[in-house]
Parts: sequence; structure tokens; C-alpha cells
Amino acid sequence: MSFIVRWVVSILGKVFRIYLKQMSFYLKYRPDSFDTLVGQKHIVDILKAQLSTWKINHNYLFFGPRGTGKTSTARLLAKAVNDENFLTDPDKDLAERLDSGKILDYVEIDAASHTWVDNIREEIIEKALYVPTILKKKVYVIDEVHMLSKWAFNALLKIMEEPPEYLMFILATTEIHKVPDTIISRCQVFNFRHHTVEDIVWYLTYIAKAEWITYQEDGLHMIAKLAQWGLRDAIKYLEQVSILWEITAKNISTFLGVVSDQTLEEINLTLKDKNFDKIVQVLTDLYHWWTDLNALCKDMLQYADQHFMEDQARWSSMVYIWSEIIRDIKVSKMPLVVMKSKLHTFVNQEW
Repeated sequence: MSFIVRWVVSILGKVFRIYLKQMSFYLKYRPDSFDTLVGQKHIVDILKAQLSTWKINHNYLFFGPRGTGKTSTARLLAKAVNDENFLTDPDKDLAERLDSGKILDYVEIDAASHTWVDNIREEIIEKALYVPTILKKKVYVIDEVHMLSKWAFNALLKIMEEPPEYLMFILATTEIHKVPDTIISRCQVFNFRHHTVEDIVWYLTYIAKAEWITYQEDGLHMIAKLAQWGLRDAIKYLEQVSILWEITAKNISTFLGVVSDQTLEEINLTLKDKNFDKIVQVLTDLYHWWTDLNALCKDMLQYADQHFMEDQARWSSMVYIWSEIIRDIKVSKMPLVVMKSKLHTFVNQEW
């Protein structure tokens, strides 16, 4: 009976989503306030304190892994500096217009496609001379700023050193070591951290319930681990797998070619028992199901990390062998054979 109920709910949810012709989950559930920004509390607290006292900086630099909310935070900050009541009663009309790109005073630039000095001069320096027409502050968000050329950085530096009162720069990067120190020194820098699995699972649960998607807890945990702490990828995977009626470990394994926790446990126990024939069978089955063997090795390393203190000598050997396998299968046209060979050595060693 419970299966029938889940099936009916899933069908209704799909019909509902198709009827609304909704946008992708990632865009639909992008944070609309600092309170809905997942994780990064250490950053949110500082920004809210600055906004409440109106002690705003002209230049900000957000750095951290991809999918951790840098661009979303930049948009929220751009809205907040142009809406005095953003923290308590935000102007929804202003927020929608800014998100839609209809306000010319707010500009998002992808540095990868605006690398050279002429691009910076045309897009920013020349236009920055004009005061904002609608907003209080003209805000430029430069994503992947580390991609700018040396000459482009120099051109940008001149206006960042003494920006007009109405101008704000928000730079975002995944590789802060490639950003010149002269730029960094003129910015207030915020370090975006990886999301925790618990944060991701909580937000995926919220989306699943809002979209009438039936799910199992272990399935959401699988997605969170697969996304490697990146919320954006996790939401993308959730949307992809939701087409298969229910978010389960089996459906995720089938659709995304990843391995469930149960399979990782089976591989671990088989190696512990030194049952080489069985481990070959398990790996062969996974390979025939188009499982990404490189991702499997990374999952086993994560598994080793979770259980490392239980048997440090054995898990050290596990880390060594799976690391070797990752290295060798990258350059091999027959990764399964390489994996079998390495694991044969492993099960016959003493530990």
C-alpha cells in the first residue's frame, strides 16, 4: 500500500512540475535572503553586521570551492546595499529585476570570457564613470576573477584603489593564489568553506518536499557525497534522478553510475576476507553497469577516512592501494584489469 501511495504522490508531483513549466531547481531555489543561504554562517554573520551598521566596503573578494554559494552571496550583497530594508522587509520587485538582469547598474562578468585589458576598460572602467541610474550603488560582480590577464588586473587595480562612492566590486574565485596581492590587499576577503553532508541533505530534503518528490534518506546522503560538498551539483543530481519516480540508492546508482554505501561495505568486507574471486565479480558487475571506476576509488578513500581509526594499519594500506589505482587507471585504456591486478597484490599482502 505504501508503494502505491508513493507512486501516486510521485506522479502528481511530476504533473505539477510539468504544468508549471518550472525553471531548474538550482535557479528556483537560489537563496533570496541571507537566512536561506545554506552554510557559510561565518560569512553571513559578518555581512549582516556590516549591513545593520551600514559599514560597507567598496571591494569584496569571495574565494572557495565551486558550488559553495559565492555568486549567490554576491547577488544578495548587491541587493542589500541597494535596499535599506533588505534584512527585515526586502523589496521583492527590486530583487526580481536584479535577478533578471534588467537593471544595468548591476553587472555580472565572467572573467574567463573577458580576460584582456580592453574588455575590462570597455565593460567597467569607461562605464563606471557614470553614476547609477536606478540603484544607489553600481555593483560589478566578476566571477572567476583569477582568469584575468596581468594587464587587465592592472587596469582594474587603478579604479579599485580609489573607487567612487557609488561603486562596488565583488570578485569571486576558486583559485585565490592566482589573484595578485595588490588586488587582494584592497578587498575584504571571505573564505567560503565546503558544505557539510548534513547541510546538503537538509536542503535536498527541503527541495524534495517542496517538489513532491518521494525519497529515501540514504539516497539523499548518496547525492550529497557524490557532489563532494558542492550544493549546486547536489541539487543538479537531485533534479536528474527525480525523473526515476523516487530518490533511492538503487536509482542513483543506475542513473548516475555511482556506488551505494552498501556496495562499498561489501567491497570492504570482501577485501578484508581476502576473497579475490568475489571482489573480481563485484567490480566486473559494476563495470558492466557503466560505473565510473575513478569515482569508485574516491568513494573508497572517503570510506577509509570514515573508518580510519578502527584499524589504522589496515586502512593505511587501503588508502595506499586505492590511491595507486586512481593514479594508474587514469592513463590506462583497460582500467578494470589494472584494478584487478592492484587488488590481487593487496589481498595477498600481510596486514
